[in-house]
Amino acid sequence: MATADVTQADEVVVVSRRPASLWRDTVSAILHQRSAIIGLALLGIIVLAALLADVLAQYGSTETLFNVPGAKRLAGPCIHLLGCPADQPQFIMGIDQNVRDVFSRVVHGARVSLQVGVVTVGIAIVTGTVNCWNSGAMSFRPSIADSTEIAGVMTPSP
Repeated sequence: MATADVTQADEVVVVSRRPASLWRDTVSAILHQRSAIIGLALLGIIVLAALLADVLAQYGSTETLFNVPGAKRLAGPCIHLLGCPADQPQFIMGIDQNVRDVFSRVVHGARVSLQVGVVTVGIAIVTGTVNCWNSGAMSFRPSIADSTEIAGVMTPSP
């Protein structure tokens, strides 16, 4: 009786890459650009400051500082960490001609700008989606002709 030696082959582990996706490719391309990362960081700081305006700002956006001792019209910045005397009130960006804290106004203004931007982009997305659906007779596949027609309508005439 013949015996056969059975040897087991080493198992091959195949690591496959997940299929490409438009979102994954876009995020990967953005994260490989230094200027895009810096821009996203700055945008994140501005959005965070706008969302935390009530916490960051010492005064209200329209609050006049006539009752704050040491607050003078058109006073420059006074930051205690940078050597401003402790007996003077701290104003990071100074005081404007109406005796209001400039930093508080900028932070609260960023909040208003963020709200205006979100509402405007939301209206544009809704309007564009409705126009796209209507032009394609409610199909979800707009054609190239539709986009060129819209571009022609939006282009100012000479």
